[in-house]
Amino acid sequence: MERYGLFKRLADGSPYWVDAANDFEEGKKKIEHYSKTNGGGEYFVHDLRYGTTVASIGAAKTEVDSPYASGNDQVRPGSSRSNCLGEQQGKRGAG
Repeated sequence: MERYGLFKRLADGSPYWVDAANDFEEGKKKIEHYSKTNGGGEYFVHDLRYGTTVASIGAAKTEVDSPYASGNDQVRPGSSRSNCLGEQQGKRGAG
């Protein structure tokens, strides 16, 4: 299982799962790429082991924070990877 979850902050402030990464540097590169190619917005790397945000880029930040910077983003249970995958699998099975 990947250690880091990559999220986009939606307009209502809730996190939206976009990807995962095995290590911090990979996660940081991915959110930089998503921010550049998807018209901006705020993206962040969430350490799934410790439950903390370790990097962010976008609306509130202009560059990626250093590893394990203090952050208080809370990833709600509805935003978990397992839930996102379950929803995708359910859609595939229904069609």
